Amino acid sequence: MNLAVGDLMVCLVTMSTEILFVAFGEWVLGAVACRLIVYGQIATLASTTFLLTAMSIDRYQASAYLFCFIYLVNLYFYVANSAVRNSVY
Repeated sequence: MNLAVGDLMVCLVTMSTEILFVAFGEWVLGAVACRLIVYGQIATLASTTFLLTAMSIDRYQASAYLFCFIYLVNLYFYVANSAVRNSVY
């Protein structure tokens, strides 16, 4: 979901302003809009890049440390079940 929102923001912020710039041949939105839109372009592109990097690291850890992950999940459920059983009795 977050990656889809990031990609839509890149489309809206970056591509729409580039189309305006190419269509008119010059920047027509003023100096303040230029600074805000350049900041928006950098922020959206950076956030999408960081999101893809985080997803790649997560997928690598899930595949490289699969058995460690399974062990931790089993340990978590064991501790959670023990806590529930001890609190009931």
